[in-house]
Amino acid sequence: MNKKAMPKSEKNIFILEDDSLQQYALKRTLESLGYRVVGCTASAQEALESLQALQDTPADKPSLLLVDIRLQGPVDGIEFVASLPPELKVPHIFITAFNDEQHFARSIQTNPAGYILKPFGKLALDYQIRLALRNQENEIQLLEKNALLDSFLSGSKDGIILIDKEGRILEWSKSSESIFGIPREIALSRTPKELDRSLSILLQNQNSSLLEVKRETAKGVQHLQITHFSVRWKNEAYTCFIVRDVTFLKQAEESILQANRELSVLNQALATIGKSFRLEEVLPGVLHILTEGLQASGGVLYLFDESSETLQLSCSQGVSPTLQKHLTPIKLGETILGQIAQSDYTLGIDNLSLEPNRLPPETLQEGWKSLLAVPIKRESKLFGLIALFSTEKQSFNPSASRLLTTIAHELSISFENALLYQKTRKINIELEQKVTERTQDLNTLAELSRELTFIVGYRELFTVLFSLLHRTSSFAAAAVYFHQESSPVVFLYYGSPVSEEFDGRFREKIEDYVLSATDNQVFLKPEVFFVLNERVFPPEREDPSARLFGELYVEPFEQKGDLYSHKGYLFFAAQGKQKFQDRVRHLFLIAAQHTTLMLQALEYRLGIEKKRLEQVVANLHEGL
Repeated sequence: MNKKAMPKSEKNIFILEDDSLQQYALKRTLESLGYRVVGCTASAQEALESLQALQDTPADKPSLLLVDIRLQGPVDGIEFVASLPPELKVPHIFITAFNDEQHFARSIQTNPAGYILKPFGKLALDYQIRLALRNQENEIQLLEKNALLDSFLSGSKDGIILIDKEGRILEWSKSSESIFGIPREIALSRTPKELDRSLSILLQNQNSSLLEVKRETAKGVQHLQITHFSVRWKNEAYTCFIVRDVTFLKQAEESILQANRELSVLNQALATIGKSFRLEEVLPGVLHILTEGLQASGGVLYLFDESSETLQLSCSQGVSPTLQKHLTPIKLGETILGQIAQSDYTLGIDNLSLEPNRLPPETLQEGWKSLLAVPIKRESKLFGLIALFSTEKQSFNPSASRLLTTIAHELSISFENALLYQKTRKINIELEQKVTERTQDLNTLAELSRELTFIVGYRELFTVLFSLLHRTSSFAAAAVYFHQESSPVVFLYYGSPVSEEFDGRFREKIEDYVLSATDNQVFLKPEVFFVLNERVFPPEREDPSARLFGELYVEPFEQKGDLYSHKGYLFFAAQGKQKFQDRVRHLFLIAAQHTTLMLQALEYRLGIEKKRLEQVVANLHEGL
């Protein structure tokens, strides 16, 4: 910054001279040289008061003081200049008759702009004044440059460090204080090695144009990016280091990388979830993706069992078989996992050792140190729980928690879809089964109708009926009760091996039912029971419970005809805990309806046969 020298007419000079004649002469000389004299005093006290008064009018402020060492009063010129307050200080030139070492040495302490011995000439005075004003301008320019440099150094976000060839720190900017946490006055009084290890790295790697340093500080990890360049001044070599704190950029970069990793994990998890409605195929893959993607040591995934209100371990990652036994089942509200399952929030624990009673002790023995868990819920309906663990403290960050919550939400939707799929599939299977069974029933009835065409007696009739029914139903024994020419008769048919105990119970049940259902209280004697097929006894090694008498199903029927009238019951018995399904019961109902038709058809045939025999007998009588 180059300023033009100010014209003389703009320079104000203040005179301190004890001799009034010399005051007048000096004032006339200065004015003749083009300077403006703003004040003349003979004592220090008067000068101080005058200078203070001139501060109120900026145009009258002096640019230079001409001070005689000898003044009126107790204070001489040297003492006066030395005692001036900072706001009144301007360049000063001593004008004196003292030519001794003592006065000269005292004056030097005030840093004068000149020292003129009386008597002096006009040219010498002008020269000293010009030189003093020029030096003042240069000093002002230097101060402005220094102020600009200080402003640059203090305003720069980057730390600026200047080191000489001896390794001494010459400049330590304000940003350097902030970056390293070391005040400037301390830094300038010590060597780089004494201050910080990173500064030693700077000196050791001066040949590298760019250096990145990672520092551990009380506030955490700090990343520094350092560049340097060499400076030569007055044949001396200096090194300037520019230190930039890129911690925020590194954190932002890491956040972006972390977000990309988490997005990749989310996409993989969603792709796995969407592959199948079968949970047993989906869940292990999702847990593996979460464990690997979030850099966990392992994880567990539970399914909620509504009947027992417990969490059942579905799959795990990085968990030993021994620990798995201690982690399932978990009741709601028990351990930290059971408590999280009851809640609606994701919970992370950075140090499990501080809460040893909230998980089985075996987890700590296997090195669990931190935990992140979230319930799998949708609209307050609990489906399960995901938990990830790490063998390091403070392993899971907030973004991992958000990601796990998102995947748990997607899993809850998948659970709902899977349940809907299972219900739909079950309905389809049931419909297909009913269609198949109905087709079998229709085939059985059609075959029954075909077989009836060739039936000539009761025994054959019911043998065909029961054998065809047994193809589509799993009864152990069946029977039919009706009256044949006013005599009760019971035909027995065995569909599977039965014990004597079972057979006896079956006959008793038939007797009891007939006795209670008939109006004339019919008692069945052993001789009215006829076995249509061979009874097979079960092997001794068979489960005894299978031999027990089970459900008894009775279907009544009634047929009225000209020759005979039939009213009776079809009996069907199951073994053990077996129950007849609705479809089978419906089939038994149809069989009872067909029984009346079969008996009617059989009666018709018997009637024709009776008339034919009567005609034969009549013909025989006529022949005789």
